[in-house]
Amino acid sequence: MFPADPLSAAIARALIQRGPDGRAIGENVNHRLAGVPGNEDARRVVNDHHVDDVSVFGDLCLFSPGKMQAILATAAREHQSLEDVMRAFSVAEQAAPQGTEYLHGMAYWLAIGDHVYHIAHSSLPSKALEEYLTWLLRDCAGSIAPDHFVELVSEFDRSQIGGDLGDVKSIEVGGLIPETVRDTPPDEGRDRVVDVEERETIGDRLMRGFSAARRILDDMVGPVEAQKIIDVACPLKSGPP
Repeated sequence: MFPADPLSAAIARALIQRGPDGRAIGENVNHRLAGVPGNEDARRVVNDHHVDDVSVFGDLCLFSPGKMQAILATAAREHQSLEDVMRAFSVAEQAAPQGTEYLHGMAYWLAIGDHVYHIAHSSLPSKALEEYLTWLLRDCAGSIAPDHFVELVSEFDRSQIGGDLGDVKSIEVGGLIPETVRDTPPDEGRDRVVDVEERETIGDRLMRGFSAARRILDDMVGPVEAQKIIDVACPLKSGPP
């Protein structure tokens, strides 16, 4: 039921369609604000995006206008007794500063042809991306017919996954769990050599995750095009620290 054009081309075409004010959908973030089915107070929006000859990628943000946020008051207020301060912190709700809204979740997506790479958030699973892209293409830009919709289907290689592919519902990419270093007490009066194992730092885990994502991009579009995508998404900044 989907048009012959690939998904990435349909998204790129939708972003250049004109909104009510004459500006392209991709040029005015207000044109990209969508409601959330079943939650009339929430909004989804592609806040940042990029289109080139190979791919379309961006983020997907979830927020609720005027939503209060629970806060924990760790600083003691005036006229508060010492007993109250020692017992527990105060819990309250606070609105976002004027001109801002609390961000409940952010996901990232990359479309190349009819293939989609989605880095989900617990509040923005694949269903949320399907609903938003359907709204963007069908209801907002009119790039697809009223009876068309976006549905993402996961397909895995049996040689890489093993077992019954029908049992695979999702794949989680993560780092290694640092091992706990255990040591036996030294024998009294005897010298010994101790090998110290360096534990993995947060920076190491971030680099490991980036390397895994880079390998996926290399497999999808090749090293040259992958580097172009990274250069656009994560430009190097120069200047004083």
